Amino acid sequence: MLRGLVHYWRSHLALALGAAVASAVLAGALVVGDSVRDSLRRLSEQRLGRIDSALVSERLLRQGLAAELEAELGLQGGTSVLPALLFQGSVVHGGSGARASKVSIIGIDQNFATLFDRPPIDLSRRPGQLFPSVALNERLAGEIGCCSHSNGRRKFIKKASLVAKRKRTG
Repeated sequence: MLRGLVHYWRSHLALALGAAVASAVLAGALVVGDSVRDSLRRLSEQRLGRIDSALVSERLLRQGLAAELEAELGLQGGTSVLPALLFQGSVVHGGSGARASKVSIIGIDQNFATLFDRPPIDLSRRPGQLFPSVALNERLAGEIGCCSHSNGRRKFIKKASLVAKRKRTG
């Protein structure tokens, strides 16, 4: 056996070095994987704001259910139950007719914005305004060619925001 080790020392050395490199790569991948998992978890928690749980249904629920749940759970100290709608839909620019499909449409009121540590979005209806206010993320606004102007500046919602990122298909 010793004679075989001496005769094939180059092959054995290559095998040992290969095993060492493979072990180092696997250990590095595990460390990086844990780091990525932690980063994604922190990012998700940051995007969720102070949302602890959600009741999701395929059917619409009464808006009064939020107040009933809040009363039944006895929530206090800034904790509340807030209603929201989440739909998949299309967005069409009223002037140009530009269209974006498979857009996440989130129906919220002004109270929902208080769950996040960023300046609240002004969703109030202006005098004479026919439809409710909307907020678009920059990518969607660019795709349909619209923006909101305030004092000559464009106002968009940042990527990590209340408005979900649009999914791209094929």
